[in-house]
Amino acid sequence: MLINVYSVGAQETDGESSPGAMEAEYQRAWQAFVDGSYERVVSLSDSARIPSRVLSDTTRYVRWVDLLARSHNHLGAEARSISVLHEGYDSTGASSLGRRLADLYVQQARYEEARELYRRLQRSNATDTRIRDALAQLSMRDRDWLEASHHLEALVGADSTNATWHARLARCYEERGRTDDALNHLRSAHRLRPRDVDVALRLSALLRTVGARDEAVSVVNASLDVRATDPRLWRRRANLPSRTARSKRP
Repeated sequence: MLINVYSVGAQETDGESSPGAMEAEYQRAWQAFVDGSYERVVSLSDSARIPSRVLSDTTRYVRWVDLLARSHNHLGAEARSISVLHEGYDSTGASSLGRRLADLYVQQARYEEARELYRRLQRSNATDTRIRDALAQLSMRDRDWLEASHHLEALVGADSTNATWHARLARCYEERGRTDDALNHLRSAHRLRPRDVDVALRLSALLRTVGARDEAVSVVNASLDVRATDPRLWRRRANLPSRTARSKRP
């Protein structure tokens, strides 16, 4: 049973039903969650009641729903977690609950339901990058490179320092045959995160494809400066002879 927050019949009969007492109950449940006692969280939430005079306190309700859903998820009861989140989201429209519900849909490979919910959330949270990022990943999964590009272009526009978004956008451009754009975003990703070997290998491979071998070597060398023991970089370096060749591996 979900927390009985909106029960009109709830009565404030004593101090145990006061807002302060309910906050103390929530804190006990939170500590149980932190301690890994998820069954205790479920037990506490089932017994929790909020008096009718605080029915408008959706913040408290959302916190309880979120905690209960996370506890069910840790217990392996994903279906119950989804049910709790669904009821909570329908009752409040809280975007935090909607995002968590959509994330669970993705975990269960219920991609169409996830996409529908993310889009609904985006209509009322147009600047929420977490929602747009989730939509971009779903589009990439479906190999809808054009739609994924639109989402990622907006994300990079919102935060040009996110190497992951640059790398994903580069993948979309590669798939669409926009090699120059892909190179530019891979360069940005590598500059922002030179320790990311996957990005270095992708960038050096694409540079080699377009004949820019010296730049490819420079990319690998830059990553070797911070990841000198990674054998993948040394293998790539050995396959990139150029006039700027680095000395042999010690």
